[in-house]
Amino acid sequence: MTLKDLILKYDFDTLPLHSSQQKIEEKSDDTHTAYRYRLVPTFDFKQELLRLGPSVEVLEPEELRDEMVDDIRRMAGNYKI
Repeated sequence: MTLKDLILKYDFDTLPLHSSQQKIEEKSDDTHTAYRYRLVPTFDFKQELLRLGPSVEVLEPEELRDEMVDDIRRMAGNYKI
């Protein structure tokens, strides 16, 4: 696994997700702030993002966003949604 630059929209300014967190856009849509991270997107990190539910959205990289979408669709399928 390699280091990646991630950009997330996140609505909790007071709860950093990772030590590399840098604010890049304040309240971009009145509820979320955009942050940049430099990290290896491990299974544990993805699980943390899933735990946060609708409070977080992966904007970049596209491949991580796609992985999250796939995981969420599989979860919805488990509940016949």
